[in-house]
Amino acid sequence: MTVNETYEILKSDKARALMEKLYGAAAKENKARYEAVVKGLTEAYGDGDVVLFSSPGRTEISGNHTDHNHGKILAGSINLDCVAAARRTDTGVIRIISETFNQDFQFSVDDLKPSASMAGTVDLTKGLIAGFKEKGYCVGGFDATSPATSSARRASAPPRPTRCSSVPW
Repeated sequence: MTVNETYEILKSDKARALMEKLYGAAAKENKARYEAVVKGLTEAYGDGDVVLFSSPGRTEISGNHTDHNHGKILAGSINLDCVAAARRTDTGVIRIISETFNQDFQFSVDDLKPSASMAGTVDLTKGLIAGFKEKGYCVGGFDATSPATSSARRASAPPRPTRCSSVPW
């Protein structure tokens, strides 16, 4: 949906109800977070279609960082989330601005070779994309932004089944 359509939906009663269900008394503050992430995407990459995402928080009680090395972890959900805005492009390039990690990076979906150190956000992202491609998914370019804030969700908010889910308007 377009930027203007996204802003209109964020003003709707349906969005208000969803924000209240997810964030309780902090619904208004969190609506502003979603508006800010759309604004950040638009300022960074120009106008175009937008998809909003929410990624629920988790804590790793044991086994930190072993999960992406085929190990086992003991994780627990927490009442924080991160939001992001993204849009598909036909460039074959992934561009991401992460305010949390003060990073602005890009790479081609055709060049997923890790760096010599094999560490950091860029290599982790390349590894995720490579994994999707190995599983047969078609991965193209996209632009994304994620603000430097996270927010508490209501304890009664249902957990999301995936790490990052599109916001269900």
